Amino acid sequence: MCFCYGQNVCGLLCAALVGGVTLGFAYPSLGCLADSYSLSKFSTFGIFIISGLTLHTGKIIAAADAWPVGIFGLVIRIVVRFKGFC
Repeated sequence: MCFCYGQNVCGLLCAALVGGVTLGFAYPSLGCLADSYSLSKFSTFGIFIISGLTLHTGKIIAAADAWPVGIFGLVIRIVVRFKGFC
């Protein structure tokens, strides 16, 4: 079952995953090189940007309407941090 945007995208993602794992096993020094350039930080940033660009307007409005839930979560996070549970 494919949960992507289409069958072509799923095939491309599977091929990219298998290719990346194969390349990593074949040349592990490329992973060390990517780590020296902090590639994981840039790729994480890129994933969040792309995810944000694909959001529908209705979902953005729904998230903005739920701001009290965000404030509640932030307060809980701060209280737990100062209580020493983290």
